[in-house]
Amino acid sequence: GEVYFRRCLGALEELQVAENKLVTERGETKGVLRLTAPVELGRSVLPPVLDVLMNRHPAIAIDLVITSRLTDLVAENIDVAVRAGPLKDSGLIARRFVLGQFGLWASPGYLKKNSVPRNPHELKGHDCLRFTPFTGRKLQLSNGRERAQVTLAGRIAADDFETLRALAVLGWGIALLPSFLCAEEVKEQKLVAVLPNWRGESVSISVVYPAQRFVSPKIRAFITAAEELWNAKDAEAKLAHHL
Repeated sequence: GEVYFRRCLGALEELQVAENKLVTERGETKGVLRLTAPVELGRSVLPPVLDVLMNRHPAIAIDLVITSRLTDLVAENIDVAVRAGPLKDSGLIARRFVLGQFGLWASPGYLKKNSVPRNPHELKGHDCLRFTPFTGRKLQLSNGRERAQVTLAGRIAADDFETLRALAVLGWGIALLPSFLCAEEVKEQKLVAVLPNWRGESVSISVVYPAQRFVSPKIRAFITAAEELWNAKDAEAKLAHHL
């Protein structure tokens, strides 16, 4: 049974290769692109790329799988995955993008009530809104000359950046967030930068897809759109503009 299954997989792969090659030679960019991303990326950085992709290629349709679990791209017939942070070794092809850096943000009301930290070590005296996947890690901050390590503490933790941003706007603490996510709130004076000269780690994501002999035009079209928004020197500003 296992030998039969593997031979069937090989035959299906050959059919897919032939189809991809035919479509590539015709220059067609069409079909359903099945994408997966975790919730925080599906709500933030992915929609601007899909906006560019679908405006440019009217024959492409999108099927999104937004989930926090790690999907098996081959078993679940997924073309492309967008994933955050470092990747585990696998047989997948990966393209990494750096979208900016993490920063600290709070509402003017919170800072008026609780004072403004003058250095990273004074964060210990504040309520911090913590990103659950970072639990147990010390916050790494740098101002270009010095480095500091701080353990954040507070009453609230969540596994979604947009939820933490909303809570920061309501005055529940200082949040560590990707800077581009806070552009609109800063413009409307709902949030201000805390320790603006100190920045956190880079915000990086990867586009991954199964290794294949001929990458289909729809996957290439998605990567091209991603490169335009995520690989530019002003990627953070471009994302902030779209969001």
